[in-house]
Amino acid sequence: MKPVVLAPGPTKVHPEMAQWLQDAVEEGAVWQSHRSPWFFSLFDEVRNRLTELLGIPDTHKILFLTSSNEAWERAMQCLTSKASFHMVGGEFAMRWHQYTGWLGRTAIEWKYTHEFDGDFGQIDVPDEAEAICITNNETSIGLWTPEDQIHNLARRYPEKMFMVDVVSSMPHCQLDWSLVDVAMWSVQKGFHSTAGLSVVVVSKRALARSRELEKTQSIGSFHAFSRIEDFADKSMTAETPNVLAIYLLNKAVKKYQEIGLANLRQGVRDRAAAFYAALEDTSFGCLVKEKQYRSPTLFAVSTGGLDANELRAKWAKELNLWTGACYGPLKDGNFRVANFPMHAAEEHAVMLNAIREASLAAV
Repeated sequence: MKPVVLAPGPTKVHPEMAQWLQDAVEEGAVWQSHRSPWFFSLFDEVRNRLTELLGIPDTHKILFLTSSNEAWERAMQCLTSKASFHMVGGEFAMRWHQYTGWLGRTAIEWKYTHEFDGDFGQIDVPDEAEAICITNNETSIGLWTPEDQIHNLARRYPEKMFMVDVVSSMPHCQLDWSLVDVAMWSVQKGFHSTAGLSVVVVSKRALARSRELEKTQSIGSFHAFSRIEDFADKSMTAETPNVLAIYLLNKAVKKYQEIGLANLRQGVRDRAAAFYAALEDTSFGCLVKEKQYRSPTLFAVSTGGLDANELRAKWAKELNLWTGACYGPLKDGNFRVANFPMHAAEEHAVMLNAIREASLAAV
């Protein structure tokens, strides 16, 4: 039975992945030197494709790291010296906040939950915070922070470094790059590729700040922003990178260009609307109650009192259907379903049918 992979990441790989891997072998992507003209050409191509696909202006640069966890740390070490402000609504924003504390900065925490019903754009940020760190799509609870609220918050604090985690929302989210200093995501979610690569978009303003801070403090070593920027300007990475992952990302971005980003985004929205509507006809529900904050790319589903862990194990064993667990106290009664660009309505139909059967069995 073919697996239906609706886990939130790593998730289903692109349908053409097998062919891309064969291409990688034939073209030498598995052995080419990262200091060769072949790699320089690949680096430039994927960077140019991402720039075109996402409308990234020349005020920003694209850098590559190994993971978005690393990107959180690099951003805080390279762009802050004392304090930062973190909007923490779930496991992943909490980790970003935690990493900042480990670096010796004051990590100011502003908490919210899946029951949030306010306006993120109206949050007050303390003066001492040098940076604002926000998660566009809190992967652990399926809560989406609308782009207009993100942008409104950034406009209110133009003097602060503004950082956005778009790990499980890119390329669906639509950022105003003029308001964002750092955005990071990993490729094993919305780009349906293999794990081990993170894309980081950094403003030239932020890069200049990192060089200024470097004069008085440590901003890291081989992955300090100044160092990887210098290498990126020469179409290189600071170290031997995951060349295969960069090659596969280039394939994925090229395919997205062919399909059209507007079409991809509309597909995500249409599937999300259909899934949430169908869920209302079952005994299950949405963890996030406020509709405007329900993620279009990741559905957090409440089981209506059933054991989510048992259900997920049963579906994996009997249906080869793979979903994601929630975290902490939410784990037993909720689970997560991915809806990235290459997921299909037919896959969600399998998920919804399993939910309906579980609902009927519980009556």
